Amino acid sequence: MKRILLIALLSFLANQITRSQGVMVTDTVDAVSLKNNLIGESSRQCIAVYLPLSYQLFSEKHYPVIYYLPDYGETTEYYLEGYYNGFFLDKTMNELTLSSKISEMIVVIINGHNRLGGSYFHNSPVTGNWEDFVVNDVVKHVDSLYRTLPQKESRAILGMSMGGNSAFQIAMNHPDIFALCVTQCADFIRPGEITKTPMFRDPQQIRRTYHLIDYLGQFSSEEAHRQYLDTITSLNRKGDWMMLMGLAYGSAFAPNPSLRAPYFDYPYFLTEDDALILNPDILKRYEEGGGSLMVKVKKHSRQLRRLRGIGFAYGTGDLFRWIPAGNQYLDSLLTSKRIKHTTWVNEGGHCEQLRQQMEEAILPFISKRLDFNTGSFHHRRGKGGTKKQTQK
Repeated sequence: MKRILLIALLSFLANQITRSQGVMVTDTVDAVSLKNNLIGESSRQCIAVYLPLSYQLFSEKHYPVIYYLPDYGETTEYYLEGYYNGFFLDKTMNELTLSSKISEMIVVIINGHNRLGGSYFHNSPVTGNWEDFVVNDVVKHVDSLYRTLPQKESRAILGMSMGGNSAFQIAMNHPDIFALCVTQCADFIRPGEITKTPMFRDPQQIRRTYHLIDYLGQFSSEEAHRQYLDTITSLNRKGDWMMLMGLAYGSAFAPNPSLRAPYFDYPYFLTEDDALILNPDILKRYEEGGGSLMVKVKKHSRQLRRLRGIGFAYGTGDLFRWIPAGNQYLDSLLTSKRIKHTTWVNEGGHCEQLRQQMEEAILPFISKRLDFNTGSFHHRRGKGGTKKQTQK
């Protein structure tokens, strides 16, 4: 009789676990790193958190964390509502976990969308310190509220396009926080190719930006600020992402808060006869944003070698031609420096194979390399570490 009851109990528990599903929850982070920005960005920012299948069943279990940085123009909802070829993050995580293709992990999608469409997750006096927001505000918030393994060996950073470039740079700068970095269609820029991006490829786009800066220059600082915010609202209403992207990029990588709005240095100006003149010193600052990869890899080679894994996924059919070229260039740089990394190349366009890459390559890659061992975590707590709150 006892044996029958035991079998029935085990069967019941197995069915409960099988039927249970990981869940997505939305949360708000106190983004102290974004305070005092010049474009009125909120210091309360949204994140979406995937909690794995067993999170509600085993209250003492702790999990590694993947931090996901979205693309330009995207909010957390893009990965929750199937906007990318039917990709739902929670559905993919549940299916891969139940099929034992990955181990259970928490995934945190971090908002990088701001009034200009994207923050580039970069520290800027104009748009706010977004890298600090990720590394300090979000990680601390997640570790304090959810049952994580709060150690670098149990954290990965993953990003797409804008977020992919940012994930790589953050991993280089903070190997004490993240042990693993993976990018998808990251907008890496080869030397000399910043002018092939949408910001500078079209001379008319350059003129539009210059004319906006020139127009704002006729007002007082206060009125220029008001006019600029109204312009941002109008551009968003029209869906003019080309213009907004240039404003966002300049604000992130060439900020100059001593100027009137839009508060950044621009590498072009127009002569009286409508000729475009380039300032190479300012253009260099733009290239250093998503490019200058040789300098960055050389400077951070030791940090990159400390990572448990580096991965790049991209499509050779990407409409933004500088992206596959930039990924190939970074691949060759890391190879020349003998820095171990993995690449996944497909023939698709910009992030067209997001779901397939996540399910077949990226998530299994991360799962194999993160530390799921709670021993060091409990050891640190025993040595006076902070006791974490249990999610209710």
